[in-house]
Amino acid sequence: MKMIFTQKTIFSIFVIALLGSATLAYGLSTEFLFKFDSANSPTGSTSNSTHIFIASPSNIEIFDLLGNSLHSFPAQSGTPYDVAVNSTHIFVTTNLGNIELFNLSGTFDTNLIVSLSTALGITLNSTHVFVVDAGSNNRVEILNLSGNIVDTVGAAELVDPTDVAVDSNGRIIVLDNDDDRIEIFDSSGNFLTSFASGGSFPIGVDVDSNNRIIVSDAVNMNVKIFDSSGNLLTTFGSFGTGDGEFSSPSGLTVDSNDRIIVPDSAGPGSMIQVFAYVTPSGGCSDCTSPTLGFDSNGRQFVSDGFTYNGLPVDVQYFFTSYPLNTVKVGVSNNAEFRIYENQGPDNISHFEFAFGLEKGQILSESLAVIEWDRDFTGKETVTVVDPNNILSNVTVVTTTETCGEINSSLCLIISINHTFRESLPFDMIATNVWDVKRNSSQNYFNHGIHIVGDSLNPADTTMVAFGSKDMRGLYKLTQIDSIEDTWIDEFGNIYQNHGNNKFIKISKAKEIKFDDYLSMHGYDRMDSSFASIKQDQTNLATDMMSKYYRTSIDNEESFSEINDIFAYEYVESHARVSENLIQQEISKSNSILEIKCPKCSEPSFVNLSDAVFFDNIPKDDTLIDDILQQEYLYAIDKFNHMYGYIYNHDFYIVESFETEKENASINVDVKESAQMEISKALQVFEQYGNIYAQD
Repeated sequence: MKMIFTQKTIFSIFVIALLGSATLAYGLSTEFLFKFDSANSPTGSTSNSTHIFIASPSNIEIFDLLGNSLHSFPAQSGTPYDVAVNSTHIFVTTNLGNIELFNLSGTFDTNLIVSLSTALGITLNSTHVFVVDAGSNNRVEILNLSGNIVDTVGAAELVDPTDVAVDSNGRIIVLDNDDDRIEIFDSSGNFLTSFASGGSFPIGVDVDSNNRIIVSDAVNMNVKIFDSSGNLLTTFGSFGTGDGEFSSPSGLTVDSNDRIIVPDSAGPGSMIQVFAYVTPSGGCSDCTSPTLGFDSNGRQFVSDGFTYNGLPVDVQYFFTSYPLNTVKVGVSNNAEFRIYENQGPDNISHFEFAFGLEKGQILSESLAVIEWDRDFTGKETVTVVDPNNILSNVTVVTTTETCGEINSSLCLIISINHTFRESLPFDMIATNVWDVKRNSSQNYFNHGIHIVGDSLNPADTTMVAFGSKDMRGLYKLTQIDSIEDTWIDEFGNIYQNHGNNKFIKISKAKEIKFDDYLSMHGYDRMDSSFASIKQDQTNLATDMMSKYYRTSIDNEESFSEINDIFAYEYVESHARVSENLIQQEISKSNSILEIKCPKCSEPSFVNLSDAVFFDNIPKDDTLIDDILQQEYLYAIDKFNHMYGYIYNHDFYIVESFETEKENASINVDVKESAQMEISKALQVFEQYGNIYAQD
């Protein structure tokens, strides 16, 4: 913009040179942060959450939030004057009356409008573009995002407008240079009020998160801050080239962190300087905390501020009664938080989500916490404080949406996916959120989240030194309950960890009873007399064998000591329904009997087919099947009991039947084989004891 110096301007410069600059004591002050170079006499500026954009006569420059130059690009035609930005485009006004659109990388897209007299200051909200149309028009044009003019503001009130801003209430604030005034209109363009700028050449205007109005004065070489009603709060800056000094401050901007960014369009270096509010003693520049629902005055800003696995709740101030939500170990869960911040969602810098709190505990005592942080450059980080490995698969996604039905402002949405690896001792959960000014609020939710299921974590172990009389030395303990923090040693003693590896025994190992060491005969196997008892049992067994087994034991192979036996070989068993196997076993039995019992084939034995049973029932009676079955089972049982262990290796057929001898039915197709087996069994009995000759 071409600067015109009048007699009033020269006088003002003279006064400033004599008096210098003073900061007014209105309870608010600022401090210089840093400065960085611009290529050529910057005239306008803007910012978003990640970048600073500077307009100068030669090009548009893009810096990060620390002032590091990233990129620059020229206007498509004409000389740039001011710049604005939204989520998709960079808007640039030029001296030709154009508004040019570029993408965020600086590539030209289109001309939004080309019909203005002189396009100067520009600003945006979510739906409209506000641009100063100076020269012959001296008004503010309101355009939609397609470039169509939808309204005109200040045609009757403005004399020489230079810049425009829109506060959070939708008020349109216009800087009128020639009148040295700030003119304020409502969102519909109706004039509300005006007040003196207090300077000689006001050139740039913007508003902060509290709707304070900040004005740069190119002649007085300072910046003034007014409240939303036009009361002067403070002034900073003076003539010079040092930190906090200006040669000609131009179109300033206020970023999302309330930093005041002031381009200096004259003097050496063409500097951009950055300032911040200083919280005064006994007060603060922004005392409002972010909230998930209600504030301390009972005002609700958010609906459904907390949702867990699809179950929403309106968050009260500090404490919210939330129905118990039961979840399973190993299953993914989602928690969503809707957070309102009076300075906008970009000013939320920290959030915590804590689990497993007991009534009366505070957030810092939680066993597992998910933390989200965002620094002033917009970089987001996630930290999981989880010493006991309670959580896994943690992901955090942030977006912005309206705060619900009761508030159309934008809220920060934090969505946290997570999985529990084991349960926690308590169910309460808590949140903590703060903004860039460290205004914070905490919320506690009862009953909270109850976790069920077996732990996915391996049991913890530790080595502990004991010095008691019954336990002395280093012992390995294994955790058996992470909730109660109980542990067990290798002997079965149970301990509780009282912190700092102080383990207190709470249960002794099960005392070993005498019966645990007894043999089947009731004698302690550890007793010194057990060997003699075992010998007595051996002698008794030998006597029984001698009675029923007429062959001398001395002629047999000696038995192995029981302690020398490493394995037992079991005789193969077959089901009785197999006819072929039965016939094979019968043949084996006959061969063995011919060798072991040559008299078994003599005709003196009664033929079973001619026999009359012991209760004189004829064989053709209808009950003969039942009696035959009983005799068969009885014979097998007796034979096994008396001889089965001796002739285990000889009489295979008897063992073959043993697996199903408890079955009360006999298959019809093996009846004859069963009769033959009974006959053979009776012959054996006759040979070795004459036990059943009468039957």
